Amino acid sequence: GIRRYIRFLEQVDRVVAASASGSRMRALLALLRCPLVLRYAGSTLDEFLDSCTKNAALRAIACAQHGTYALAPAKVSALLHAGLQNHYFGSGGWYPEGGGQVMADRLVEAIEAAGGVVRLRSEVQHIETAAGAVTGVTFSNKHLGTRTIRAPIVVANADLKKTVVELVGEAVFPPEWAGRVRGFEMSLPLFVVYLGLDLPPEKLPYGNCNLWSFGSFDFDHDYAEIEQGRMPARPFLYIATASRKDPGNRRLAPTGHTNLQLMTVAPALPSFWGVTEEQLRDGSYSDVPAYHDAKKKLTAQLLAEAEQFLPGIAAHVAYCESATPMTHTRYTESTGGTSYGIAASPAQFLKGRPGTRTPVQGLFLAGASTRAGHGIAGVMRSGLDAAARIAANRP
Repeated sequence: GIRRYIRFLEQVDRVVAASASGSRMRALLALLRCPLVLRYAGSTLDEFLDSCTKNAALRAIACAQHGTYALAPAKVSALLHAGLQNHYFGSGGWYPEGGGQVMADRLVEAIEAAGGVVRLRSEVQHIETAAGAVTGVTFSNKHLGTRTIRAPIVVANADLKKTVVELVGEAVFPPEWAGRVRGFEMSLPLFVVYLGLDLPPEKLPYGNCNLWSFGSFDFDHDYAEIEQGRMPARPFLYIATASRKDPGNRRLAPTGHTNLQLMTVAPALPSFWGVTEEQLRDGSYSDVPAYHDAKKKLTAQLLAEAEQFLPGIAAHVAYCESATPMTHTRYTESTGGTSYGIAASPAQFLKGRPGTRTPVQGLFLAGASTRAGHGIAGVMRSGLDAAARIAANRP
């Protein structure tokens, strides 16, 4: 069963490499030589694992990194899972020196060097259209007020559903296309605890790695609980230690301290967090006592789970702040507070996801819900895909 699982990963890797070559013939030949990919291309991870083993512990190990897509093994595309596993098995995890902000900074520098302008803290209110084509974007900024920028091309990196339903308007799209977007299932959101410990990184009892912990082997059951607005008795735990990954970055934490994060998959339902849909929409949720109680309770649960890796961690917390799905919705306007866009189920993967081009002339998409997939690499690739599509259509 283990050998079959690894063969599947290897075959997916070969097909991906061939597809990236740009040669349709090479991609077709690779696919024909990879029978497991052909057989399970439209299957869930559970369906593939059924052909490998019934052992609950081994199945749990095989899909232990499910938090990287926040979807149950019974729902996630087997191909998507294999691609993520290959990402880690093939070259390991990577971290940008200086932190994620440096990637955005370099992009801004390139935009400005080319004569572009980047507007921060500017809320897009509407993507303007006329006769089935984009004409510009209306945004608001506290310094500039409300303005409309005229443009024949708009790239929307916002949440897919909100782009279609709110920023553009469903009526502008063909009914079938808009209905498909409205019906997409979203990945579950994350709850993140940001910690500063009064311990230097070298005092941690583990090296430069990501840590995963689970309260049971039955991930499908735990995901079903979360989808229904309940947390499992022992939540999933993912520990990412920024100070271990980027030890030369003095902005992460003061000398003698450690910057790390605790994460888990969490319910999207506002009721779990003690607030209403209306309070989430108008932003008043942050003033609701029940909301803060829910945050404190889940923070305490994650700290308790972290004890197995960091004994006595609670006594060393110098700084603690947590982000809920409500926080993610507030800052990124994502549907359900998800970090990963539409769920990567077989029906919503590859050709089941939108490409960069839309039925509205001049409107292009980028982001976690496009065909390039979620995650830093997928989203960056979606931007390249959109740029390539735009450049190919211009004189």
